[in-house]
Amino acid sequence: MYKNTIDEKLEELRFSRLGLSEEERTQRRQDHGYNELVNNDHRSFLSLYGEGLRLPALKVLFIAALFFAFVRRFEESLILLGIFVLYSLIGSIKSYRGQKAREIFLKQNIPTCKVLQEENIIELPMRDLVPGDIVLLEEGDIIPADGRLIEGDQLWIDESLLTGVEHPFCKDVSFTTVENIPLGERANMVYASTLVCEGQGLMIVTNTGMGTEVGKVAFMLYKDEESESLLDKKLMSLGKGFRFFVIVLSIALGVYSFLKGKMFDEAIFVVIALALAASPKTFESLVLSLVSFGSLRFSKHDIGLKKFETIENLSSVSLLLLDERPFLTDDTLRVKDLSSTHEEDEVLIKKICLLAASENTEENSETLKALRRFVIEEDPNLDRSLEAYTFVERLSASDGSDLFSSHYEIQDKGFTFALGNLEDVLGISGFYHLDDQFLPIEEEIRQGILETRTQFENEGKRVIALAYKDEVTSARDNLNFLGLVALGDPGRGGVKEAIKTLKNAGIRPILLTRSSIELGSELARELSILIPGYEIITGEIMKSMSEEDFELVVENYSVYVDLSSEQRSQLVKMWKKK
Repeated sequence: MYKNTIDEKLEELRFSRLGLSEEERTQRRQDHGYNELVNNDHRSFLSLYGEGLRLPALKVLFIAALFFAFVRRFEESLILLGIFVLYSLIGSIKSYRGQKAREIFLKQNIPTCKVLQEENIIELPMRDLVPGDIVLLEEGDIIPADGRLIEGDQLWIDESLLTGVEHPFCKDVSFTTVENIPLGERANMVYASTLVCEGQGLMIVTNTGMGTEVGKVAFMLYKDEESESLLDKKLMSLGKGFRFFVIVLSIALGVYSFLKGKMFDEAIFVVIALALAASPKTFESLVLSLVSFGSLRFSKHDIGLKKFETIENLSSVSLLLLDERPFLTDDTLRVKDLSSTHEEDEVLIKKICLLAASENTEENSETLKALRRFVIEEDPNLDRSLEAYTFVERLSASDGSDLFSSHYEIQDKGFTFALGNLEDVLGISGFYHLDDQFLPIEEEIRQGILETRTQFENEGKRVIALAYKDEVTSARDNLNFLGLVALGDPGRGGVKEAIKTLKNAGIRPILLTRSSIELGSELARELSILIPGYEIITGEIMKSMSEEDFELVVENYSVYVDLSSEQRSQLVKMWKKK
């Protein structure tokens, strides 16, 4: 979808910019269905009633009713059958009414969107959208389906629901690529259930309903049967032993009562009463009362729990899959290393960082903020020495390189600096500082600088090079190379301590990242997630492995890079098996 040009996509979907007619939409709806997720929660009353009959207590009642009918005690049999029917009906009716109430609410609150139909903008229920429809997107809209942008300027979309990235993403209508890229980098696509934060645009619907990205996630959730909580499993396990003990005891007491002269029907009622008491539901309230004390302890630490079973589940956690964003990092860059050819050059590097950050520009804003933060923390008074610098002009590159470069005046002298990509900076640098003199940059020196950059990048750091010259003219050539600044993401505050606490509790942390291998591994090492003995794997490598092969080695990896939604679901299933 994202690899086609707009014209190719229009031709593929057989539509015009005037929008679909009602007849065309009806025809396509027959082929693609409604734009809605399959509701597997809808169940008939008979289905709900049948599920209620599985309760152990009802089974005992039914068997007892059959027994009394067999011995021709029809009065007792009818009483037990009446209790059986009423008990099962009450739960079924309650569940069915709750389901109908939800359905009525959804029918009364039908979301709509603005669609272009034969040159006119109309309000259309979202469920009626089909591939080929043109939808108008405005600030505050929930995107109704997956689509390709055909118009839009400064359109910012919050895709955190699908990508985990907490910051909105600015879309680009003209973006095209021939490469397979992650969902979060597809600048020309928008996806169902994401939010328009700013701007306006037009999209052509490409996928609807279960064919959307959020539909694929829903399908995986529906396909994955709801598992019992650990508390339910323990109650069932305890209940089996308890039930066996009580049934044996009740039969023994029934036989004893009969031998002591009690009537046969009285002895049977004793057996039934005790057998019903063996159901786990009869002592579930006692268990939940005990569990509530654990909930109270959580509340004292400002932790609210939706279900009591969560307490038992939390106590059994042995592995935690952590998404890089927004849980471990907030995308705040920090200066990690600084490399220069001369000690005195470090002060000059800091001055250039402050000068660049002081200019009112959005270009490389996060990087410049990080540089300024570093300098202020290292030398809070350094900015006072920059009052003598007078800004003259920003210098643009004639060769198309992406350099940040400016020219200043200081005491009738000129001062020109440049910072940016290392190759670009070296391209305009002719000298470097060594032993109080400036020497030409020869190939050996150049290779040494490149090796230092490679070392930083292998550690997952972003590298910026700096150069300058003191001349009245603002010509940007033969600058003096200063050095390198390496930046990285240290992670959110308190994350290191939280990871340490997890490990002390016997819980192994696993990092899921959409960054590069280098950046992901550096963050994992910084947080002590990636330690000797464990490895990194990418989504591409994982895709090339069979499910059986991956299951054998899944425990060897602590960092997973750029996994798709399907691969994340597969990863969770693999670890559940362990």
